[in-house]
Amino acid sequence: MDQFDVSPSKGSKVCGKVLLGSLPEFGQMNPLLAIAERLIARGHEIHFASGQSCRKHINQFNAHLSNFEDTAGKSVIFHDLGAEDCINDHNYMASASPEEFAAYKRILAQGPRNVTAFNELVDLVMQGSLEGRKDVMDRFIHLMKEIKPDILVLDQFTSCFVEAARVTGVDYIVTAPASPSTLSSAHPFSEPLSGTNLEHPMSLKATLLNVWYCANLVPRAIRHPALKALREYRLNVLKLPPTNKIMDGDPFSKFHPSWTNQKAIISPNIDFRQRTPFDKVIFVGTCVQRRAPISEENSKCDLGILEWLDEAEKNGDSVVYVNLGTIFRYIQSEIDELFTAVRLLNQRRPGSRGVRFLWKLPRGKFDLSAVPPQVKFFEWIQDPLVVYEHSAVKACINHGGGNSFNEALQYGIPQLVCSQWFDTIDYAVAARTSGIGLSSENPGRISGRDVSDKISRLLTEKSFMDKTLLWSLKSRAAGGSRAAADVVEAHLNNSWARRSAHLTKHPDVSAGSAQKLKGYRYLLVLLAAGLLSVPVMNFVGRFFQLGLLLPA
Repeated sequence: MDQFDVSPSKGSKVCGKVLLGSLPEFGQMNPLLAIAERLIARGHEIHFASGQSCRKHINQFNAHLSNFEDTAGKSVIFHDLGAEDCINDHNYMASASPEEFAAYKRILAQGPRNVTAFNELVDLVMQGSLEGRKDVMDRFIHLMKEIKPDILVLDQFTSCFVEAARVTGVDYIVTAPASPSTLSSAHPFSEPLSGTNLEHPMSLKATLLNVWYCANLVPRAIRHPALKALREYRLNVLKLPPTNKIMDGDPFSKFHPSWTNQKAIISPNIDFRQRTPFDKVIFVGTCVQRRAPISEENSKCDLGILEWLDEAEKNGDSVVYVNLGTIFRYIQSEIDELFTAVRLLNQRRPGSRGVRFLWKLPRGKFDLSAVPPQVKFFEWIQDPLVVYEHSAVKACINHGGGNSFNEALQYGIPQLVCSQWFDTIDYAVAARTSGIGLSSENPGRISGRDVSDKISRLLTEKSFMDKTLLWSLKSRAAGGSRAAADVVEAHLNNSWARRSAHLTKHPDVSAGSAQKLKGYRYLLVLLAAGLLSVPVMNFVGRFFQLGLLLPA
């Protein structure tokens, strides 16, 4: 059932050994496992390295493979690299300390271009010691020596694995499930920075906001104690060649012309062209696994959701699917605001139809006594296509996570993005500028009236559905996991290397030097702006306030 068509390539000419590496989080794992499924079906040997909490996910994935003829009897070989924070499950940490996460959300509610939120994010990401990070890298290098992979495929957030690849010189490919805006260099005078909520092309007001934010962000990124320590660790302990102060201290993997063993960056997104990506970025569209039969354990929950959706369609009601991701943690006021949105929508009856919310709500100590009758909660669904493919589902609400955003796009559902932090804000911008959806008025905050107003538009204005279907076709045409597997196979086959074997290797000095000079120029301007004296800053602030009066 549901066999992959591998006829275009007849599988790989060389059955290779591929080592994948990722954090044990759904946002990072899901696209990588979809690629792994394709490679296994083509006959490759797949290994997967991660933290110990990932084992249960790999066991579930291996059980999934048994449902299909071309992967039955095959499995991913899992390698447990321990429980250090740098490869820990951050979703678990978020749920284990809701008070800390709620405090972080109060900072996010201050809106985009928030340098305080940047500092908090760094503290969240950079948990654990550099000694623990080094231990994980050493274990990964030992694993590489043991299994001798032909190529590595590493998630962009697992930078300790990327450090191992750079130290050893082993060829690697990066998977980048975050916003495409994270896959480019900052050009603050011409392109919006990631997480700014600004659109391209920028108006004068937007340019002022963008430069102002960058001028405040760059010095903090250079001086932040955790990032400074990471930079010194890479230069002095790992002896990695320096690039620049920002990139040398970046906790996430990116790109530099001097990293010649980085062969490609696979982005499971569509390029909405908010910023110019690195040359090595390949956009393949949404990467999802095949649909497997529903297990007996989960069939009752999925069947109950299906019956509820059938009833909604029979009654002529529109269903809005609410899924704010696995990292997102609600506070009571947000739940109350969404209850308000449901009530307002059913007073308005957009399109002369009732509105229901199918709401994925994680466990928590919430007061749900005021829940409207049009709401159905669930905690987990084994087969998301039960929802995405049902004709009663007319719109969805998500937080701007890569999986949620791209899955809604893939299945042609207009969306309201209630973004919360950094790259989720980029997805909100992409939704509204492409016409496939709308974004919340204030990133980091949820307003019932705002949600009601925008869901009403999504349910009644045909242009959103037309644009969503167009971009859905673009995503499907990009190839998804098939195209991503093709990228990996191209480097396994090594046909390009054989064709160019007679050529002399030269480092890309011109490209590196040009980028370095450009970076220094921007850095000097921004540092000067960020370090101006107080009187001058007051003067610039008054000029800036005049800029705010200009149209966006």
